[in-house]
Amino acid sequence: MLGWAEAVAEVEVEEYEGEEEANETERDADVEERLGLLQLAKRYVGSDVQSLMSIPVWLMEPFTNLQKMAEIMEYSHLLDKAATCEDEFERMAWVAAFFVSPYAANERTYKPFNPILGETFEYYDGNALFYLAEQVSHHPPVAAAHAENKGSGWVYDIVSAPQSKFLGNSVEVYPHGRSRVRLERTGELFWLRPPNSKAHNVLVGRTWVDSYGEMVLKNVTTGSECIMTFSPCGWFGAGRYDLKGYISDKEGRKRLLLTGRWNQDTYCVACNEEGEPLPEEEYKPLWIAKPLPAGDVYGFTEFAHELNAWAQEGEPLLSDSRRRPDREFLARGLSAEAQSEKVRIEEKQRAERKEREGRGDKWTPRWFGWDSDPLVFDGECALELVDPWMWNGSFRKKVSPEHRRDDAASEGGDEVLGASFCPWQYNDE
Repeated sequence: MLGWAEAVAEVEVEEYEGEEEANETERDADVEERLGLLQLAKRYVGSDVQSLMSIPVWLMEPFTNLQKMAEIMEYSHLLDKAATCEDEFERMAWVAAFFVSPYAANERTYKPFNPILGETFEYYDGNALFYLAEQVSHHPPVAAAHAENKGSGWVYDIVSAPQSKFLGNSVEVYPHGRSRVRLERTGELFWLRPPNSKAHNVLVGRTWVDSYGEMVLKNVTTGSECIMTFSPCGWFGAGRYDLKGYISDKEGRKRLLLTGRWNQDTYCVACNEEGEPLPEEEYKPLWIAKPLPAGDVYGFTEFAHELNAWAQEGEPLLSDSRRRPDREFLARGLSAEAQSEKVRIEEKQRAERKEREGRGDKWTPRWFGWDSDPLVFDGECALELVDPWMWNGSFRKKVSPEHRRDDAASEGGDEVLGASFCPWQYNDE
């Protein structure tokens, strides 16, 4: 999903629970860092800050934006439901619930790591689900991902190119990009335009996130449409999390009412053309969020912890986010080491760009190519500023050993975490 945390340079300024145990020197250094960030932030008011500011690791979570994009796969069974459903409008309801579901993990106020150009993330559920994401552009930051379940018969594709605007003590996020789902049995194609998000109190006060506006889901094949409104948070929290919308047929007649809270659940019920629930119909639960683990430092879901591990046979790609040493150091609570590695990786990326420009080379993504599908520019989902990347299908056909293995003796598992990270075009280390 195109969530706010894929772009926002949010700031968590609450004290850590264990801060009272830190010594005076550490507290003084922390205050200096925060004051320095406040001074730096003044320069970027009104700007898209996601690629302008280098955020210190104490504001970050041990996760990357590519992993954040993959969180939508937690409830991929909703697409399994859609793929087998016989009713056109109920199928759309299952797809709509799938696109609402990642917002349950959208309230975390720590910033994920920005992916390095060429960085990847792959995920398997142990059955038929496969997911792969790749950072295909650095300036502007663009990531593409592809998922499929051949057993259930659906395909999911996303191009994520969010933009943000820093407003002083808040950050507006505009989720530019493209999300599409194709159901193989019916041949239906759905595209999505998600709502905007805003992170409040990013520098002063308790940081919190709101998502608001319309989520538009279009069945390109049949012409039916789902429009759900995410209510903005009002005074004293009034209306926060509320969502309500309708699924209409191609003539615009309302068929289903959808309601719920975007961080908890989604329900549907048959309705009349005025949008009122039919008296003999009951609300049907489509999606209910799983409870969060108690006491998790970063507010991770159980699925987020799963995405931070590697339980498959063999190894992930050498460019995989789990291999990033800065992410892994932060996961182990080693902030100083994480900051040092973050700086080193960012400097190497700048050096690679300079070398690439000096050689006259171009960066070519490994797993995604150019998409000439005119639906990329369909209707209100026009993406004039976003390259229309498309899954090239080569990943399962041929993965060269140099992309997958660094040490033939490695057994995978936890050994790959933070080890042998190599998304580089020119690997001279």
